[in-house]
Amino acid sequence: MNGQGVDASAVAWGTPQGASIRLSVNGQRVELTLPNVYFGRAPGNEVVLDPNKYTMTSGRHARIGLRDGLWWIEDLKSTNGTYVNGEAIAYPRRLYDADVVCFGPPGFDGVATVEILSGAGARSSRESGKAAGVSGPAPVAPGVYAPQVSEAGQGRSESASKAEDDRRWNPFKRVAKVYERIKTRREIQREIREIEDRLPGLRAAAERASAALGMAAWSGYAAAMDGLPGAAQLQAHAGQMQLLQARLEDAERKHENELRAWEAWESDWKQRRENAESRTRAVEKECTECRVELQYERERLLQALSVWREAVAGGVDALEALRSELDGEPSDEVVQSAQRAGVVLQEVGLQLGVVPSGVEAALKARGVSRRTMEQAERRVEEARVVRAGLEAERTEAARVHQDQMRTFEVERNEIQRERSTMEASLSGHFAALGRQLAQEPRGGADALAEFGAAVAALVALTDAEGGLEDLRRSLAEAS
Repeated sequence: MNGQGVDASAVAWGTPQGASIRLSVNGQRVELTLPNVYFGRAPGNEVVLDPNKYTMTSGRHARIGLRDGLWWIEDLKSTNGTYVNGEAIAYPRRLYDADVVCFGPPGFDGVATVEILSGAGARSSRESGKAAGVSGPAPVAPGVYAPQVSEAGQGRSESASKAEDDRRWNPFKRVAKVYERIKTRREIQREIREIEDRLPGLRAAAERASAALGMAAWSGYAAAMDGLPGAAQLQAHAGQMQLLQARLEDAERKHENELRAWEAWESDWKQRRENAESRTRAVEKECTECRVELQYERERLLQALSVWREAVAGGVDALEALRSELDGEPSDEVVQSAQRAGVVLQEVGLQLGVVPSGVEAALKARGVSRRTMEQAERRVEEARVVRAGLEAERTEAARVHQDQMRTFEVERNEIQRERSTMEASLSGHFAALGRQLAQEPRGGADALAEFGAAVAALVALTDAEGGLEDLRRSLAEAS
């Protein structure tokens, strides 16, 4: 099977040994040299047509054959018929160059086309007249390829030929008409299904839009709705609806008041937190300065005690040398070493007996700095406690606020559910009221935003339902 849907494996190419005919099968040029060539979708044909593409072609549709040097075509009782130059054939028909053969009604999808390019012979003036409407030789019986044409039969009048054609029943034309009717029915059925698929959505949209219009009109112009469909039922539930609306408004006020109270409290808390953080930074800075001052007084005290430190260091060195000698093997000068250590210790004692200048003042200043730093550290700790308390206070307040908001939200949702339930039970009455108002506006209903949407939805539904009825009548006529 090649790209054109034609299997030309049994068709000879090149220079023919005998008579041949050149064709264009669906645009592919081929040359036939066999005396009989079968066309169809079945694999056993000499020319196999693509069954998926040429759906109007039968399994073995027609054959083109050579008889007495002339090429003929015969329909093999195909389902959709064989057409030569647009005319259905019931018997074998001679082919001429430039003839166009269709396997099925011309112009339909799935019809294979064969054009005679050369080899069949040019049409004579008499045959040209026949093609233009002048009758030719009488048709031959099925199965005979080359009927004998007598000269007497060539002189028949055009009216006699036309009368004979009218008397002959052509099943292929009827097949084409039936196929066209079936095609029309299918198109109508497809359009009906499309509208039926859209209708539920259109009805639901029209119902919602009508109910919205009725609800809006009832809320603003209830007094003008007397006597309209659904108004009496809505009036009977007006008190309950007003009570639910009042409860809902009260819940909304509680919700808004809680939000405002929380925003005010949180603003005050942020200010207090800012003050606490500022206080903490100030005392932390003061504490840092106290540490620096205390370190300075410590260094002054150490400077004032340097005389004692040096004296003690000398005495320690003398005692350490004497101890080392006493712990080991005493030398001959051990007595002199002990005496020298005693002298050093006497000098140290004399120096320790006199308080160096500035020691007492340094001790006092250090004590004052130490107490100041301890007080600063306590203030820092107090500031941090205050700040932590503020964070804990906000956490607790946020929890209480969220609990309160959830309580109000639950209350509001419960009221809304009650109202939605009641509105759902009254939606039919609202929709009936809205449909009437869309046709006959009253009380300023046509000025509402919902009015245009309701009218558009109802018009779309009406058009779809009317179109569906028209299509169903067309389908009945097509049947």
